[in-house]
Amino acid sequence: MAMTLTWDGRHDEALPYYKRAGELGASTYDYYAGYATSLDKTGRTDEAIKMNTASLNIVPRLVDVRGSLADELVLKGRKAEALNLLESYDQTLEDEGQPPYFTSQIARIKGDTAEQTDVVTAMPVQAKPGTTEIVLRSENGILHVPVLVNNSVPLNFVVDSGASDVMVPEDVANTLMRNGTLTGADYRGMRIFVLADGTRAPSRMFLLRSMKVGDREIRDVTATISRRGSMLLLGQSFLRKFKSWSIDNRRRVLVLED
Repeated sequence: MAMTLTWDGRHDEALPYYKRAGELGASTYDYYAGYATSLDKTGRTDEAIKMNTASLNIVPRLVDVRGSLADELVLKGRKAEALNLLESYDQTLEDEGQPPYFTSQIARIKGDTAEQTDVVTAMPVQAKPGTTEIVLRSENGILHVPVLVNNSVPLNFVVDSGASDVMVPEDVANTLMRNGTLTGADYRGMRIFVLADGTRAPSRMFLLRSMKVGDREIRDVTATISRRGSMLLLGQSFLRKFKSWSIDNRRRVLVLED
């Protein structure tokens, strides 16, 4: 009940349920993370920090919880702790040969607006009227499209015309929920997917209010929630908003035609 109320944005109502659940022995990472969200939204930042820390102690790779905790630490004047929390995680990723995750948030905390803008918007190149061209980013040999989702979180997507919807991992969806830009009102039901081995997997669908690519903003895009840590896919629910699209491999740009 507590987590359902948090999901629906009814944080004051959720708190007594979290408290009672704790008294009954609840101690899972999602319990602590959900509790932290409602505490944060009701101005109880110190308690939210304790709960998010408890969640990370159980599952250190929860990027949404780590990002929320960093923002809470900054709010309490603990900027150095926040930066260490994010930079140490990104260093771990780079040591493993993976791209850093918190580049934009670190830049924001440091006040480096020029770096943050570059990460968020991805400058479009000069194109003919009615066409937008976006420079693609290369990560581990894969070309990614920088997208600002719900005007709050910059993410790198892989274009996948074979995907019927935009695909967003569960941890990213949780980040959007925690910052209040994705709520229960955006829920659009369930969809059953048939995997390569023939098994059927249910997935939740949501409406993303905004996806900004370069200087083009596309609104009301259906997204399917995929498993935690999976790839972000820019599927047909986004691509079909345009008259046509293509990738220029030579120049490494995504071409969108209205």
